[in-house]
Amino acid sequence: MTETKVCPHCKQLLPLTAFHNNRSRASGRDVWCGACKNEARKAQRKRVRDAKRAARALLPPKPKTQKARRRPLREKIVVPLKYPQLGDEAWLRGRICREFVAAEEVAEELGCALSTVYAAMQRHNVRSPPKGVRAALRARVLQQKQEAQG
Repeated sequence: MTETKVCPHCKQLLPLTAFHNNRSRASGRDVWCGACKNEARKAQRKRVRDAKRAARALLPPKPKTQKARRRPLREKIVVPLKYPQLGDEAWLRGRICREFVAAEEVAEELGCALSTVYAAMQRHNVRSPPKGVRAALRARVLQQKQEAQG
């Protein structure tokens, strides 16, 4: 035997499965059937949306703001460097990658800030080897120079 219930909204005799669960009710089911409840929710949402639109229509219009424009791409402006050696990629790459001189030593040699050397290294995509590897390679380069001289 299937249990049934009458929906007071649509006045239809429906099985209990047509009613949503509701633990606060004695029967454990909602008063209205699922279809009627969904229609009521849609109508409520429409009423709220229409009320908000009506309220917005009474407000003064917002001032229009200009959209931020992207600046057109410009050619890079070449600024004369205070330290011309840092503008020379071959010189910088030779000092850092072939002679294995630390960036700190290059900065000290030129009399500039370490961040200036790092910026030039980044601009020219020059990477220095790790400190331990750099020390071993530098010792080998210095030994080869001494052997060549003497």
